[in-house]
Amino acid sequence: AQESRGLGDVYKRQAIAAAERITASDYALPELLEARADLVSARAAVQKEDMLAARRYAELSQAGAELASARAGEGKVRAVIDDMQKNIDVLKQEMQRKTGQMQ
Repeated sequence: AQESRGLGDVYKRQAIAAAERITASDYALPELLEARADLVSARAAVQKEDMLAARRYAELSQAGAELASARAGEGKVRAVIDDMQKNIDVLKQEMQRKTGQMQ
C-alpha cells in the first residue's frame, strides 16, 4: 500500500508542478489551489487508511492540476495574441502617420 501511494503521490505532485511551471498560478489560480487542497485531502485519507477516499482525492487533484495547465496555456496564448494585436495597432498608427507626412 505504501509503494502504490508513493507512486500515485509522485504522479499527482508532478501534475501540480507541471501546472506551476507554465505559470498556472497567473491564469488558473483557483484550479491550482483546489488541486493542492485535494492532494492534502488525499494524504489525510491515507493517514486514516481510507484508501478509497485517498484515491478519489488523488484523482481529483490530478484532474485539477491538468485543468490548471490547460487554462494557463489558454491564458498565455490569449496574452500573446493581445500583445501582438497591440503591436499591430501601433504599427498601423505609425504607418498612417508616415503616410500622412509623405503627402
